Amino acid sequence: MTDQNVNEAPRVEFDEAGIAAWFSGARQFYVRWLDIRTVEIEVITSGEVYAEAFWAINGSQSTPGNFAFYAPVELVVGGDELTAKLSSMEGFDHEAFKRARIAEDRGEEGTFLCWRSK
Repeated sequence: MTDQNVNEAPRVEFDEAGIAAWFSGARQFYVRWLDIRTVEIEVITSGEVYAEAFWAINGSQSTPGNFAFYAPVELVVGGDELTAKLSSMEGFDHEAFKRARIAEDRGEEGTFLCWRSK
């Protein structure tokens, strides 16, 4: 890994096959669309000064606590495009998404189920 990769902004990418998250120039998470079982937003906090929402996606091979895909909802290159793609999934719970973002703004931790496979 070069110094350039360390300073590279986190990014998310998707295509017709799946979704990937890259941190410091290395792919850390990947899930195929066909393997997605749940799409959640997890809001984490650190004291009273920090709250951030993350996409927490479980795939068919996920184990408890180990997500197939985990990346910030914002502050990541490609985040707006991924949010648009995920929110266009049939059955996506837009109200859960709104509650997650409000919780983030308030600095409240929580997990919000936005989509589940049938």
